[in-house]
Amino acid sequence: MLLTAGLRRQSIDAKRFNQNGASTRNYDKSAITPAVGLLVKPWHMLSLYGNYSQALEQGPTAPNTAVNAGEVFPPSVTEQAEFGLKFDLAGLGLTAGVFQIERPSGITQADRRFSVDGEQRNRGLELNAFGELRPDLRLLGGLTYIDSELTRTQGGRFDGKTTPGVPMLRAALYLEWDAPILPGLTLTGRAEHMGGMFIRRDNSLKIPARQLYGLGMRYQRAMGGKQFTLRMNVDNLLDKHYWTTFAGADNFLAVGAPRRFAVSFTMDF
Repeated sequence: MLLTAGLRRQSIDAKRFNQNGASTRNYDKSAITPAVGLLVKPWHMLSLYGNYSQALEQGPTAPNTAVNAGEVFPPSVTEQAEFGLKFDLAGLGLTAGVFQIERPSGITQADRRFSVDGEQRNRGLELNAFGELRPDLRLLGGLTYIDSELTRTQGGRFDGKTTPGVPMLRAALYLEWDAPILPGLTLTGRAEHMGGMFIRRDNSLKIPARQLYGLGMRYQRAMGGKQFTLRMNVDNLLDKHYWTTFAGADNFLAVGAPRRFAVSFTMDF
């Protein structure tokens, strides 16, 4: 059995500037937040764990539709609890955990004034797998189910609704293969599923689910006592057109990223 406990001091210093570059509002807030975790290993291949923590989170900014548009709000404290288990199976790891996160959220009052008087609660299940299927083939995959609920809204109008910008289901799979045709060459592939997301607090409009794919390669070689690495990646391989948003946003849409090619070269001194 392993017990870990501690305190963390966090500080957030934020400043707001107008269009002339003058500072119009500052805040500097600090908080001491606790964290505690317990690990029990009843069997050499099985670990059970639980943890609780608090964190200081930067406050939101009032949207352009509010009468106090642009106002930056002070940080707030969020809470998180998680329980789960982990299996170690000869180079392959499997984890499963349930979690709950409670965090304040912004709401627009009847007078169109934005304030941080709301609350959002996320409950979910997370499954992960990682490790080697064989010496030249590695994987990293995960699936997350989230029940995200607005628990306190203006006048209770949207209480019980699903939080905008939070998908109920997310899944991802990443594979690496050391190609035998050339020593030092590794080919990679990834697939991602993002569930549908509401973009309105009343849950009247929803973005459909999407699947994105990517390919890549990594070539490593030692020359002159130095390690060289060449990387090439393609994101959104099929150039899928899609909409996206972000957690907690209301009536916000953005165009998803198109197909993208990236090349990098690094050298270790």
